[in-house]
Amino acid sequence: MALVACPDCGNGVSKNAESCPKCGSPIAELYKRIPPESVNCSECKNDYSFHERKCPHCGLINGKKLRFDNPLEEYKEIYHSSSSGVSKIKESKSRSAAILLAIFFGGIGVHKFYLNKPGQGIIYLLLFWTGIPLIISLIEAIRFLMMSDSSFNTKYC
Repeated sequence: MALVACPDCGNGVSKNAESCPKCGSPIAELYKRIPPESVNCSECKNDYSFHERKCPHCGLINGKKLRFDNPLEEYKEIYHSSSSGVSKIKESKSRSAAILLAIFFGGIGVHKFYLNKPGQGIIYLLLFWTGIPLIISLIEAIRFLMMSDSSFNTKYC
């Protein structure tokens, strides 16, 4: 059984698995894509075989062909693009941005809104006058600092 790295968490997963058991990222869709028989050149509009490196008519390397050479790039484009307004996977968040927001604006819950936790952010806003959210946010900033990037991405992205 051939294992591949999950594009989101890096966990070893079978190519035949539907999704990553660790983070739930879809795996089967990445490796079951079948490239087209021919590609239409974006420059001269002529068709040529998918297996040719560049267009025999004008010499241009076609972007459509290159997309199928790297399924991870296609995956990122499909699942992280929000052109339709709905993305299938949450956008990745920066751990360092979360740390800075928790330190400087944690008392009012800005880091919670950044991490897509608006309910908790509203609670921080309602209780900011007590000072409790400030203390909790400083503890969270330390927790974010101690986390590895992969565990932060697994939990918040």
